Amino acid sequence: MTGWAINSPGHLDPAILEIFIDGDPAGTVVSDLYRVDLAKEGIRDGRAHFSFDLPDSVLDGVRHNLRFANIKTGEVLGGLKDFSVHLRRGLERFLDFQGTCGIRPAPAVHDLGRRLAKTKKRAILASYAAVPRLLAWQRETYLWLEENGFTPLHVHAASDGAYSDFNFPPEWLGIAKRNFGYDFGSWMVGLSHCYELLGGIEEVLLINDSCFLPLSAGPSIMTRAARTDADVVGLVDSYQHTYHLQSFFVLLKKAVDKRLFFDRFIRSYSFSAEKSVVIAEGELKLTKFLLGMNHSVKAVFDYGFLVEKWLNFSDRYARSLATNSAAFPKEYLQRQIDYLRQVTETVQAGGPTNPAHAFAHILLEEGADFLKREVLTINPLGSPFLPQISRFLKCSYPDRIAGIHESLIMVPGTSSSYI
Repeated sequence: MTGWAINSPGHLDPAILEIFIDGDPAGTVVSDLYRVDLAKEGIRDGRAHFSFDLPDSVLDGVRHNLRFANIKTGEVLGGLKDFSVHLRRGLERFLDFQGTCGIRPAPAVHDLGRRLAKTKKRAILASYAAVPRLLAWQRETYLWLEENGFTPLHVHAASDGAYSDFNFPPEWLGIAKRNFGYDFGSWMVGLSHCYELLGGIEEVLLINDSCFLPLSAGPSIMTRAARTDADVVGLVDSYQHTYHLQSFFVLLKKAVDKRLFFDRFIRSYSFSAEKSVVIAEGELKLTKFLLGMNHSVKAVFDYGFLVEKWLNFSDRYARSLATNSAAFPKEYLQRQIDYLRQVTETVQAGGPTNPAHAFAHILLEEGADFLKREVLTINPLGSPFLPQISRFLKCSYPDRIAGIHESLIMVPGTSSSYI
């Protein structure tokens, strides 16, 4: 159950709600999660969303009454006093979602059980393309997963124009679907296709094509993830909006009951078409959900480590700019200084930032072996370091440049001039 709430005007702290089901207290929730649409409307800077896991006891197919009361004032939220809903089972909702996607498994999927029995490791690769073919980088990622001992299942979302003409290579374990549900929808589709086998799977990797990964051949990033001491491992974590592993790479290790995870997650996930809801219920909630299952969670490149590296770099680089200021155009110099100051002030104040964007060149220098595609497509933080990143890629990974270039030109409105 999701929604949003705020306190009365003049009260800046987040609203804390007590939830009653059929008149009985069911728990409390803090309305402080971020939603883009709320931010656009100027509602508490976007931090007024809440998400509440309904207890299993109400997933019985009958009608229930829900009531939300502000703990501070006792006031019942307007419009909800007599509001009742028919709570549908998560599986029914998921099946409805699959129906809208037009699932088309590739012929090789019938061999899924035999292949999976060989490895006990499954990767669900979620990807998207607006053209009726796989991109080179998507192929590279699939083959890299195989090289690292995973049986990959490639769930590929295609635009309506490309969906009907799309086909996988003959040997590919793939599922084509219409572009609904974002990555979390694709991952759940992939997990559902091996549901009966989940009990025997030791590792499940949820991965998407939003990264150029791996930049180098070999097992380096996978080796680091395997050696990271936690039940659930991501490549980077973030405190943006709330603490979470960034979801482009999430490894569920042996300690995680994958079938229980799937059963519980689809009960709380609405399969919304709204991106802001997907972020709140998917990426932001996934880590909290796994922590609630009493699993340890850790990133290979944790946020504190990256912040420390950034502060050291920023100090050195600022001094270098000051020493050599005559060698740079004034406008270029000012852009560099402004960016250093902006990011440094944010992290020193404890403000949230996206580490895969803000610290992209730090990650590359630390051997992270991946780069978020958005850094090169939309450059969300306005980083002035794209030319340096480009030179680093060309020098360190020359055989990957053609694949990066192809992926970039397939994103509408994107210039690949840096590459």
